[in-house]
Amino acid sequence: MSPHELFVHDVLARYLEVEPDDVATEDHLARDLGFDDLDLILVALEIEDTFASEFPMASLEGVTTVGSLVDLVRTWRLGDAQPMARAS
Repeated sequence: MSPHELFVHDVLARYLEVEPDDVATEDHLARDLGFDDLDLILVALEIEDTFASEFPMASLEGVTTVGSLVDLVRTWRLGDAQPMARAS
């Protein structure tokens, strides 16, 4: 698993109060994890707080799976050219 996948799995697991292994990259956020738009925004705010950098909220519209959130975080972080940190 890439650092970005581990990070997103950790953030989602903390939000859902489950173990990171209970979150799969192929999980659908709404159907499998019960997320609604507010849940996704709250997770994005947690990610934003972790890096003290503005998250591209407008890009959340196309995010439907854990994998698509991982891709968005990867693109955002690589665009910022900052090292990946593990969520605490």
